[in-house]
Amino acid sequence: HSVQTPDNDWFFTKYCTDESYGNESFKDDKLVLDKEDDVAHVKWGGEWRMPTPEEQQELIDNCTWTWITAKDISGRDICGFKVTSKKKGFTDRFIFLPTNGYKDGDRTYARSTYGNYWSNSLFYEGDNYRTEYAAILLVEGGEFVETEKVRLFADDRERGLSIRAVHP
Repeated sequence: HSVQTPDNDWFFTKYCTDESYGNESFKDDKLVLDKEDDVAHVKWGGEWRMPTPEEQQELIDNCTWTWITAKDISGRDICGFKVTSKKKGFTDRFIFLPTNGYKDGDRTYARSTYGNYWSNSLFYEGDNYRTEYAAILLVEGGEFVETEKVRLFADDRERGLSIRAVHP
């Protein structure tokens, strides 16, 4: 939810905690997406939604992250992490989080190196929420990085990132 001025400046019209980033000094202090703005809920309905940063941290803490190269249905290589549960009774369960990069404008960057997954919340830093950033799960690996990493991070809200929906 934003508007662009003729000078190519962007201002938020929703989810704004700082009036200097708000359109005409707009500020609503919303920190978490409303259901109508949660793309996972809008597309799939029911209880499907985007994860919270806390749920993303649980995934980091309670899973084993293994860098792999898999094949897609066309037989092309896809890099990413096999994320396997460490919880007793669930150690045979896993998901795959590809490093499919991110969109900025019309271009895709960092494919096969970074996977950026939106949460449903603004980014919390220090003692406050940062209007200009949303919290993300960042995974990185492959030949262009020194070591594989998985962590919570932040990204500009106008970027095109992946979504890994949850169904509690």
